[in-house]
Amino acid sequence: MTRHLLIGALGGPNFGDEAIFSAWVRTIREKDPAAEIFCDGYGLQNLTQYAKGVATVLRHEESLWMLSASMGAGDEKTSIWAHIESELKREDVAKDLAVRLKALEGLRPDAIHIIGGGYFNELWPANYAILFFARMLAWKTGAGLFASGLGLTPVNPKNLGGLRGLLSTFDHVDVRDPESYELFAGLDEGRFSCSGDDALLHLANGVISYPLRLLDEPTLTICIQNDLFPGDTAASGIFSDDLLRILEERGIRKIVFAIAMQGDVEGPPAGLVESLDASGFAIETIPPFSLLEKGFPASPEGLVITSRYHPHFFCALSGIKGVALTSIPYYDTKHKAVREMGSNWPVLGGEEEVSGLPAVVESLWQQDEPSFRGEAKNGFIERKRDVAARILDRNAGRDTFPIDIAGTWEGLLHSLEKERETAREREAQAGERERALQETIDKNHLEREQTQAELGQVRTELGQAHAEIEQAHAELEKTHTELEQVRAELERARAEGAALKDRLLLVEKSRSWRWTAPLRKLGSPRV
Repeated sequence: MTRHLLIGALGGPNFGDEAIFSAWVRTIREKDPAAEIFCDGYGLQNLTQYAKGVATVLRHEESLWMLSASMGAGDEKTSIWAHIESELKREDVAKDLAVRLKALEGLRPDAIHIIGGGYFNELWPANYAILFFARMLAWKTGAGLFASGLGLTPVNPKNLGGLRGLLSTFDHVDVRDPESYELFAGLDEGRFSCSGDDALLHLANGVISYPLRLLDEPTLTICIQNDLFPGDTAASGIFSDDLLRILEERGIRKIVFAIAMQGDVEGPPAGLVESLDASGFAIETIPPFSLLEKGFPASPEGLVITSRYHPHFFCALSGIKGVALTSIPYYDTKHKAVREMGSNWPVLGGEEEVSGLPAVVESLWQQDEPSFRGEAKNGFIERKRDVAARILDRNAGRDTFPIDIAGTWEGLLHSLEKERETAREREAQAGERERALQETIDKNHLEREQTQAELGQVRTELGQAHAEIEQAHAELEKTHTELEQVRAELERARAEGAALKDRLLLVEKSRSWRWTAPLRKLGSPRV
């Protein structure tokens, strides 16, 4: 039992990309009925619905598409490879990639296969990261690494060198058009091939089956996009009087609008619906999932008008008449590639788009030429089968890269994470110490403030005591002064008393005092 990881522009849904996916699933099952198939795309929810019972869809956290989308395309002034390198220097992106690679390693794929489509080019540069991620996964697992049916133009010259270098490390790279193949000029020719679109695998048995649904009633099938194309404008100009006349002459009374991808033209302009109905035309619209389930509707007696690549591819190479419309170089290359693979459909672009349509359609029936060239078609089918055989060879790409770059890188990331954990622990410990010191400082500061407050109070009280002492001292000085005054007065009184005593003694001793003694006695009161 082999294991395959198919990576494509899956899950839109888009009729062409999903048809390529189903072609590879069927081809793998033919080689190994027990094969285990995994798939990744940009619309995982829709892809899960479409691939149910057929393949296992990667989870969002495993998807390489999802990581690529999250990284974006960066600045247009720099190469996409510089942007990818810059993104992978971000620890979160590097860790995300390491986790996804580790999860996908558990799938143990034998082959990692970038399936066909024109989604690696200047229009969607963010997708280039998917090629790098796939390369890393293949180195990590030892799986074969392949790409097939790619459309790589237009390419920004700033991105070309990196694209050539990266794809040169694949076990095999196959493209769908000569313009893409020319990008690898000068490289190992054995590693590169141009076998056309991967959907050729549906045509290998020569029987018209899915993804086409043949209608018995002559029908005009219209499949016109609005992305990268002025679809509504083109659709409004299709239903000219001349074209309606041609349809009536061919017995075409049914008009089917096939929606290959959400946003495609769903029907005629509102003003034409009643007119077409009145003219006897029946109108039907087929949504994307119904188109995938039942196949693209086409009538051998009818006509297909489409701007889309794969409706042109399947219908033209299956014998259905039609006209392809284009308006930008990207689709010029795509429709030119279908003609390289054998289509005889006319391709109208620019002003021819609508104005020349009736004349071109009329000439299709007048000339009545086959819608494809069998030799060219069969040659591409054979080449595509050879590419498929090479990819499905169990031994292809099994020589593993001698150095586990992804594992080493993952180990470095793990070591870095361990170092960061240690640093975070040390930082936490330092933080705890800092908090403890801060608490001590805060506590000391509070105690200091309290001590300073108490000291201030003591100083205030001391000041008050000092003032009271000064006041008491002043009062004491005053009392002392008063005491000195009293003492002085007492001394004076004593002196005066002594003087008076002396005078009394003198009086008593005087003659007059003695002479007057009898008189003093007579004057004394009697008791």
